[in-house]
Amino acid sequence: MLAIQRNIITGVSWSSAFAGAVLGLMVLLALSMIGLAVAGESVSPGSFSEVGWGSLLWMVICLAVTGYCCGLIAAKAAPGLTVKSAGMWSGAIAGALILIACTMFSFNVISGAARATFGMAGSAVQAGASGVSGIDLENAARRLGLEEELTAVTSGWDRQEIEQMIANASPQLTEQQVTAATSVVMNVLANARQEIVSSATNINRLGQVVRASWQNVQNQLTGSRFVDRLQGQGLSYQQAQDVAAVIGQRLDQLQQNVQQALNALEQQGEDITEAAGGAVATGAIAWLVMAGLLIGLGSLGGAQGTDEHRIEEELEEREHRLQERREELRH
Repeated sequence: MLAIQRNIITGVSWSSAFAGAVLGLMVLLALSMIGLAVAGESVSPGSFSEVGWGSLLWMVICLAVTGYCCGLIAAKAAPGLTVKSAGMWSGAIAGALILIACTMFSFNVISGAARATFGMAGSAVQAGASGVSGIDLENAARRLGLEEELTAVTSGWDRQEIEQMIANASPQLTEQQVTAATSVVMNVLANARQEIVSSATNINRLGQVVRASWQNVQNQLTGSRFVDRLQGQGLSYQQAQDVAAVIGQRLDQLQQNVQQALNALEQQGEDITEAAGGAVATGAIAWLVMAGLLIGLGSLGGAQGTDEHRIEEELEEREHRLQERREELRH
């Protein structure tokens, strides 16, 4: 009688739940490899949408089969006869263990991709912050996909063209004065370019930074402050006024193009934010579906793998033996 009672499992068997989870992961891996093999053979130009829906359906099937198998194995692997409630709980726990493993794997993959992306961005930002040359900033911007943002602020500012504009605005200037005045303009633009590249790690603020950079360019290349800086380079007050006037005209010419680029950039940022929100919602729904399949079908598989009939038979046999023992004692 005591031996029979010890062999009846009425609670969760953690060892069997762990065994069900490990073997369930093997089932999931095998089914995933089969799906990859079939998808690789069947893919053809123009059939990517069909492959996408087929992969989604196959993933659901894989999770359903894995959930049921892990629960069934967890119930069957118990060291004794398992009642239905214990099998359901063991199967549910096995499914939950697989869910945790899949979640951690997905998180590591996404984190690795993010680290690879932002690691490159961080290198470019460090290069920009160290005050590198304009050529280095161009390469950093190209790697980060910021060419349009830099163009929006700095297009139309070719150095040779600016030198020619300044020389035509004030013919009395010497070559050294023209070069010095041009350097003032180009340094303002270089600072704006560096600020844009340095903001690449925060995509949500990129539009604001570009707009602020253009406003800063306008402020520094107009007004009395700009005239004072030009006078500091050896220009007379009238010469500085002439240079400021021609630079102001160029700013007015570029204003419309910059505004259009800024509007497009802000719209792009809104689209990215909306897409990110949709991706988060889709990921949450996918996780809930995966949890339902693994835990729910794990519980179902655990219930199917229990020994209810054998337990009833064993209990009936035990009762029969007790009756026989009582009859022997009476006689």
